[in-house]
Amino acid sequence: SYAVVRRIRMLLDDWEKLSLAAQEGVVGRRKADGAALSGGSETTAMDLEKTDASGDLVVPINAHARITRPDQNGGAAMLRRPFSFHDGFDDDGTPDAGLLFICWQADPLRGFVPVQRKLDRGDALSKYLRHEASGLFA
Repeated sequence: SYAVVRRIRMLLDDWEKLSLAAQEGVVGRRKADGAALSGGSETTAMDLEKTDASGDLVVPINAHARITRPDQNGGAAMLRRPFSFHDGFDDDGTPDAGLLFICWQADPLRGFVPVQRKLDRGDALSKYLRHEASGLFA
């Protein structure tokens, strides 16, 4: 088994400039309860084909929750757990906050790497994150 550990800073000053609807579109889930934008509760399966009255996808094509799904990554899956952190403020007043992201898998080349490559190609959330440290543990 392998664990990938990453310290990911959330660029909160930029993130908080977005409207609630824009934040939800970036993630692909409702902020209030974690439910998919396609409806239901937090545990309801996401309907990636659902469209609104205008014919636009309810879960945007570049939404983080869409891009990270195993069925969107050739079956690449990992057990993941994020831990929020807030380590105060930098000298310029910028919040030092984000996630300590940990994911486990049998083979990082079939789990973590394909998902990360897809995120690199167009995840809407990426512009609000900065990966500061990473480690791979066996």
